[in-house]
Amino acid sequence: MKKILPAVLTALVFLLTAAAACASYKAIPVYDLPMSVCRADGVGFSLTSFQNSRSDRYFFLPAYMDGQLLTLTLQEGTELEIDGVRYANGDAARMTGGTTAQLITGRGTVPVYILSSTLPCLHLTLEEGGLDRIAEDKGHKEPAELLALSPEGVTLWSGALKNMKGHGNATFVFKKKSYQIHFEEKTGLLGLTARKKFILLANQHENSLLRNRITFDLARAAGLRYTPECAPVDLYANGEYLGSYLLCSKIGVGSGGVDITDAEELTEAANGNPEQLPKACGTRKAKAGTFKGIAWEQEPEDVTGGFLFSLEYASRYKDTTSGVVTRLRGQTIAVKSPENMTAGQGQYLLELLDSLERAIYDRNGMDTRTGRHYTEIISLDSFARKYLIEEISRNYDSNNSSMYFYKDSDSIDPLIYAGPVWDYDSAWGGYSGTGKTDVDPVGLFAAAKMKGHQWWPALYAQPEFLERVKTLWWTEFRPLMEVLVGDAEPWEGCGVTPIPVLAQEMDASAQMNFKRWLILNSQDHWLKTGATYAANIDYLTDWIRQRIAFLDKKWQINQK
Repeated sequence: MKKILPAVLTALVFLLTAAAACASYKAIPVYDLPMSVCRADGVGFSLTSFQNSRSDRYFFLPAYMDGQLLTLTLQEGTELEIDGVRYANGDAARMTGGTTAQLITGRGTVPVYILSSTLPCLHLTLEEGGLDRIAEDKGHKEPAELLALSPEGVTLWSGALKNMKGHGNATFVFKKKSYQIHFEEKTGLLGLTARKKFILLANQHENSLLRNRITFDLARAAGLRYTPECAPVDLYANGEYLGSYLLCSKIGVGSGGVDITDAEELTEAANGNPEQLPKACGTRKAKAGTFKGIAWEQEPEDVTGGFLFSLEYASRYKDTTSGVVTRLRGQTIAVKSPENMTAGQGQYLLELLDSLERAIYDRNGMDTRTGRHYTEIISLDSFARKYLIEEISRNYDSNNSSMYFYKDSDSIDPLIYAGPVWDYDSAWGGYSGTGKTDVDPVGLFAAAKMKGHQWWPALYAQPEFLERVKTLWWTEFRPLMEVLVGDAEPWEGCGVTPIPVLAQEMDASAQMNFKRWLILNSQDHWLKTGATYAANIDYLTDWIRQRIAFLDKKWQINQK
């Protein structure tokens, strides 16, 4: 035993030493050998190299750097070899996406993979630790500067933001974060209508990078008003590549958004535009038949709207300032505008939604207390169109969250409208919350009677609603779906771009994204939908074709 122990200890020391040496060697590129590049003509920003969790080293070039003369910043004593030519610190070299350079050091040679995009890019400059502070607290607002560049290197916008912060609920736990950027004044960015607030969607576990985009396009083409505008971008911060993102206009009330009466402004005006809010009122917990908001001293003259609200999980109700919980079904509603709802507004909205539920759950579609048919409470057409978006895409959250509705004041329009659309990264067969049945292209989902499913199943049981759904499917939605999967040519003004075309546009950015974030086929609830970007596009397209075939059979119209 005494002879064996020293031998074991010697072997253990050897193994630990060898492991330490390997770890040290792997750490050389990122910790000991920093590199950065910038355009020699001074356009844009300085880009740092990146090493992923597999120790692969990359330069993720924005489109405006690809093929351009770049000034290198290297550690003393190292060189970068490109196309057989060695360059030292301060030299200018031309870099092209799809090639591999060699970092030459005193300890050996390290490959550096060069990838480039074809999209516009956004670069954020924050104080040191700014992104970390946002990651720790989603609501934390951080000062930042923004530079927007076209693929050709033209400055599209440059200046200081009012602030930026985190965005998202369940998705904010992911390493690749979504963000909100807030401008001081209304600003048009990358062709999007001027707004003060935009969202940068990360789409971390949505491996086609297209699900939100195709849904927005489909909804807009199908006539759903106030659908968010969007544009794909490559996002950088402090010289580091963050990934492929979707820049979207933020849903809200006002110019460029949902065009209804701004009840928040009316309330503030009625109370002298105070600098501080009064205390909260109502029931904070999600209790059926209650509302919550702010105890304003004065009510506006008209408490009937406008309202922008969404269905929300009961577990998230506590995080909202204003909301209602219906009496009949206990449906939790997050009121987005007015964000600081008065008691009078809350009571009005609660009674209105109670009336809606009584009507849609009645066999004849009537609220027997008021004598109103549900079609006198909602816009049948907008609800049918919104339902079609949810059902066609088999949106996992279709009855639970990010399901928006709006209503103006009664004097302008007494009906409730469905929309705008939002949040479809868990749709189109890409997410399974409870099992594989969630992603089966066969079978109803939004209209299925199951726990947590309320308004859509109730409406689907109403004959007028179902008839309108079927008519819209055949006359408007189905032709658009054929264009979407590439089985029909888009017509002038169609509004939908075929997925193969979108995928080609996104391919270079996607290749960079999935080297930066090693998440292809690594999902849990987000399914393993392909080990390559091309495989994910094939999966999405095939899934949609199967969905079309099912809905064709389900929504056949009897010819008399």
